[in-house]
Amino acid sequence: MASLIHRRGLSTTARICEVIKVPVKVHGIEGRYAAALYTSAMKQKKLDVIEKDIQSFKKVLETNEKFKMLAVDPTINPQKKTTIIQNEMANRIFKFYWKKKIFLSVLLAENGRLAKVQDIIKGFEEIMKAHRGDLFVEVIVAEPLSKKHEDAINDVIRKFSKTGQNCKVTYKVKPTIIGGFMMTIGDKHVDMSLLTQVKQLEQSLQQVAF
Repeated sequence: MASLIHRRGLSTTARICEVIKVPVKVHGIEGRYAAALYTSAMKQKKLDVIEKDIQSFKKVLETNEKFKMLAVDPTINPQKKTTIIQNEMANRIFKFYWKKKIFLSVLLAENGRLAKVQDIIKGFEEIMKAHRGDLFVEVIVAEPLSKKHEDAINDVIRKFSKTGQNCKVTYKVKPTIIGGFMMTIGDKHVDMSLLTQVKQLEQSLQQVAF
Protein backbone atom coordinates (compact mmCIF):
# COMPACT_ATOMS: atom_id res chain seq x y z
CA MET A 1 0.00 0.00 0.00
CA ALA A 2 2.75 2.43 0.98
CA SER A 3 4.70 1.66 -2.20
CA LEU A 4 1.57 2.27 -4.29
CA ILE A 5 0.98 5.64 -2.60
CA HIS A 6 4.68 6.44 -3.04
CA ARG A 7 4.51 5.71 -6.79
CA ARG A 8 1.36 7.75 -7.14
CA GLY A 9 2.98 10.55 -5.16
CA LEU A 10 6.04 10.60 -7.40
CA SER A 11 3.84 10.47 -10.50
CA THR A 12 1.77 13.37 -9.23
CA THR A 13 4.93 15.27 -8.35
CA ALA A 14 6.27 14.79 -11.88
CA ARG A 15 3.06 16.25 -13.33
CA ILE A 16 3.13 19.19 -10.93
CA CYS A 17 6.79 19.92 -11.72
CA GLU A 18 5.87 20.27 -15.40
CA VAL A 19 3.92 23.40 -14.41
CA ILE A 20 5.66 24.59 -11.25
CA LYS A 21 9.42 25.00 -11.45
CA VAL A 22 11.43 24.62 -8.27
CA PRO A 23 13.61 27.76 -8.01
CA VAL A 24 16.76 25.90 -6.97
CA LYS A 25 17.83 22.28 -7.24
CA VAL A 26 18.51 20.45 -3.97
CA HIS A 27 20.38 17.20 -4.54
CA GLY A 28 19.73 13.76 -3.07
CA ILE A 29 16.63 11.97 -1.79
CA GLU A 30 15.97 14.81 0.63
CA GLY A 31 16.03 17.22 -2.30
CA ARG A 32 13.34 15.25 -4.12
CA TYR A 33 11.09 15.23 -1.06
CA ALA A 34 11.70 18.95 -0.44
CA ALA A 35 10.86 19.72 -4.08
CA ALA A 36 7.70 17.58 -3.86
CA LEU A 37 6.62 19.49 -0.78
CA TYR A 38 7.26 22.86 -2.45
CA THR A 39 5.42 22.01 -5.68
CA SER A 40 2.47 20.57 -3.78
CA ALA A 41 2.27 23.69 -1.60
CA MET A 42 2.41 25.94 -4.65
CA LYS A 43 -0.32 23.99 -6.40
CA GLN A 44 -2.59 24.27 -3.37
CA LYS A 45 -1.67 27.96 -2.87
CA LYS A 46 -0.74 27.18 0.72
CA LEU A 47 3.00 27.86 0.63
CA ASP A 48 3.01 30.29 3.58
CA VAL A 49 0.88 27.97 5.73
CA ILE A 50 3.00 24.94 4.96
CA GLU A 51 6.21 26.84 5.62
CA LYS A 52 4.91 27.75 9.09
CA ASP A 53 3.94 24.12 9.71
CA ILE A 54 7.42 22.99 8.74
CA GLN A 55 8.99 25.51 11.09
CA SER A 56 6.69 24.20 13.85
CA PHE A 57 7.78 20.64 13.12
CA LYS A 58 11.43 21.73 13.07
CA LYS A 59 10.97 23.24 16.52
CA VAL A 60 9.50 19.96 17.79
CA LEU A 61 12.55 18.08 16.50
CA GLU A 62 14.86 20.58 18.20
CA THR A 63 13.05 20.63 21.56
CA ASN A 64 11.45 17.17 21.87
CA GLU A 65 14.29 14.68 22.24
CA LYS A 66 11.92 11.69 22.39
CA PHE A 67 10.28 12.63 19.09
CA LYS A 68 13.67 13.28 17.49
CA MET A 69 14.94 9.85 18.54
CA LEU A 70 11.80 8.32 17.04
CA ALA A 71 12.59 10.01 13.74
CA VAL A 72 16.15 8.73 13.48
CA ASP A 73 15.82 5.28 15.11
CA PRO A 74 15.86 2.65 12.29
CA THR A 75 14.92 -0.18 14.67
CA ILE A 76 11.38 1.10 15.29
CA ASN A 77 8.71 -0.57 13.17
CA PRO A 78 7.48 1.79 10.40
CA GLN A 79 3.82 1.16 11.30
CA LYS A 80 4.52 2.11 14.91
CA LYS A 81 6.26 5.27 13.72
CA THR A 82 3.25 6.09 11.56
CA THR A 83 0.83 5.72 14.49
CA ILE A 84 2.91 7.89 16.83
CA ILE A 85 3.37 10.59 14.19
CA GLN A 86 -0.33 10.68 13.33
CA ASN A 87 -1.22 11.04 17.01
CA GLU A 88 1.31 13.84 17.39
CA MET A 89 -0.11 15.65 14.37
CA ALA A 90 -3.71 15.20 15.50
CA ASN A 91 -2.98 16.38 19.03
CA ARG A 92 -1.35 19.75 18.79
CA ILE A 93 1.07 20.81 16.10
CA PHE A 94 0.01 20.98 12.52
CA LYS A 95 -2.58 23.04 10.69
CA PHE A 96 -3.01 22.14 7.03
CA TYR A 97 -0.73 19.91 5.02
CA TRP A 98 0.50 17.69 7.82
CA LYS A 99 -3.03 16.76 8.95
CA LYS A 100 -3.45 14.92 5.67
CA LYS A 101 -1.06 12.42 7.23
CA ILE A 102 0.59 11.68 3.92
CA PHE A 103 3.97 13.37 3.75
CA LEU A 104 5.28 12.33 7.17
CA SER A 105 3.31 9.23 8.05
CA VAL A 106 3.32 7.50 4.66
CA LEU A 107 6.03 8.88 2.38
CA LEU A 108 8.52 9.33 5.22
CA ALA A 109 7.71 6.85 7.99
CA GLU A 110 6.47 3.92 5.91
CA ASN A 111 9.13 4.43 3.25
CA GLY A 112 11.88 4.66 5.87
CA ARG A 113 12.86 8.26 5.05
CA LEU A 114 11.92 9.82 8.39
CA ALA A 115 15.56 9.78 9.49
CA LYS A 116 16.23 12.27 6.69
CA VAL A 117 13.48 14.66 7.78
CA GLN A 118 15.95 17.27 9.10
CA ASP A 119 17.77 17.26 5.75
CA ILE A 120 14.42 17.55 3.97
CA ILE A 121 13.51 20.56 6.10
CA LYS A 122 16.89 22.11 5.33
CA GLY A 123 16.33 21.48 1.62
CA PHE A 124 12.88 23.06 1.78
CA GLU A 125 14.36 26.11 3.53
CA GLU A 126 16.91 26.47 0.72
CA ILE A 127 14.12 26.30 -1.86
CA MET A 128 12.12 28.94 0.03
CA LYS A 129 15.10 31.30 0.16
CA ALA A 130 15.54 30.92 -3.58
CA HIS A 131 11.78 31.42 -3.99
CA ARG A 132 12.18 34.82 -2.32
CA GLY A 133 14.97 35.79 -4.70
CA ASP A 134 18.12 34.79 -2.83
CA LEU A 135 20.99 33.53 -5.00
CA PHE A 136 23.17 30.92 -3.32
CA VAL A 137 26.76 30.61 -4.42
CA GLU A 138 29.29 28.14 -3.05
CA VAL A 139 32.96 28.61 -3.89
CA ILE A 140 35.41 25.79 -3.14
CA VAL A 141 39.11 26.63 -3.08
CA ALA A 142 42.29 24.72 -2.27
CA GLU A 143 43.40 27.16 0.42
CA PRO A 144 41.88 30.17 2.21
CA LEU A 145 41.57 33.29 0.07
CA SER A 146 42.59 36.75 1.15
CA LYS A 147 39.79 39.24 1.77
CA LYS A 148 40.91 41.09 -1.36
CA HIS A 149 40.38 37.99 -3.53
CA GLU A 150 37.04 37.17 -1.87
CA ASP A 151 35.81 40.72 -2.49
CA ALA A 152 36.87 40.49 -6.14
CA ILE A 153 34.95 37.22 -6.62
CA ASN A 154 31.91 38.64 -4.82
CA ASP A 155 31.91 41.67 -7.13
CA VAL A 156 31.99 39.44 -10.23
CA ILE A 157 29.11 37.31 -8.91
CA ARG A 158 26.98 40.40 -8.20
CA LYS A 159 27.57 41.71 -11.72
CA PHE A 160 26.15 38.52 -13.21
CA SER A 161 23.23 38.23 -10.77
CA LYS A 162 19.77 39.54 -11.56
CA THR A 163 18.66 42.94 -10.32
CA GLY A 164 17.27 42.69 -6.81
CA GLN A 165 18.77 39.28 -6.07
CA ASN A 166 20.35 38.89 -2.66
CA CYS A 167 23.62 37.00 -3.21
CA LYS A 168 24.73 34.70 -0.43
CA VAL A 169 28.29 33.50 -1.07
CA THR A 170 29.98 30.86 1.06
CA TYR A 171 33.60 29.74 0.78
CA LYS A 172 34.86 26.25 1.59
CA VAL A 173 38.45 25.07 1.68
CA LYS A 174 39.12 21.69 0.07
CA PRO A 175 42.87 21.04 -0.37
CA THR A 176 42.22 17.98 -2.57
CA ILE A 177 41.30 20.17 -5.54
CA ILE A 178 45.01 21.23 -5.53
CA GLY A 179 44.37 24.67 -7.01
CA GLY A 180 41.89 26.77 -8.93
CA PHE A 181 38.29 26.74 -7.76
CA MET A 182 34.89 25.07 -8.05
CA MET A 183 31.74 27.19 -8.01
CA THR A 184 28.07 26.28 -7.64
CA ILE A 185 25.59 29.04 -8.53
CA GLY A 186 22.03 27.96 -7.89
CA ASP A 187 21.69 24.72 -9.85
CA LYS A 188 24.71 25.43 -12.09
CA HIS A 189 28.23 24.15 -11.48
CA VAL A 190 31.58 25.45 -12.73
CA ASP A 191 34.71 23.36 -12.22
CA MET A 192 37.98 25.22 -12.77
CA SER A 193 39.98 23.16 -10.29
CA LEU A 194 43.52 22.02 -10.97
CA LEU A 195 42.50 18.51 -9.92
CA THR A 196 39.99 18.27 -12.77
CA GLN A 197 42.52 19.68 -15.23
CA VAL A 198 45.07 17.05 -14.15
CA LYS A 199 42.49 14.27 -14.61
CA GLN A 200 41.61 15.56 -18.06
CA LEU A 201 45.31 15.64 -18.97
CA GLU A 202 45.75 12.05 -17.76
CA GLN A 203 42.81 10.93 -19.91
CA SER A 204 44.27 12.70 -22.93
CA LEU A 205 47.68 11.10 -22.42
CA GLN A 206 46.11 7.65 -22.12
CA GLN A 207 44.70 8.08 -25.61
CA VAL A 208 48.08 8.99 -27.07
CA ALA A 209 50.06 6.06 -28.47
CA PHE A 210 53.77 6.20 -27.62
